[in-house]
Amino acid sequence: MKQAKRDYLFRYADEMGGVIRSTFMQCPEDAVAVERARSIMQDRYASLEVFDGERVVHTECKSGAA
Repeated sequence: MKQAKRDYLFRYADEMGGVIRSTFMQCPEDAVAVERARSIMQDRYASLEVFDGERVVHTECKSGAA
């Protein structure tokens, strides 16, 4: 049976904390959402936040980022 997809928000920021891109994507689970979020922008962001509705799924900052 297929797992229902959920809407995730990916928010990317620069070194100063300014949002450089926000993207919505449907994914079947948190781990898939995080991997897709990383692959979309690759290394062109200083920090990444992944949300499932209001729930924070993942946050990361690259070294040297604010």
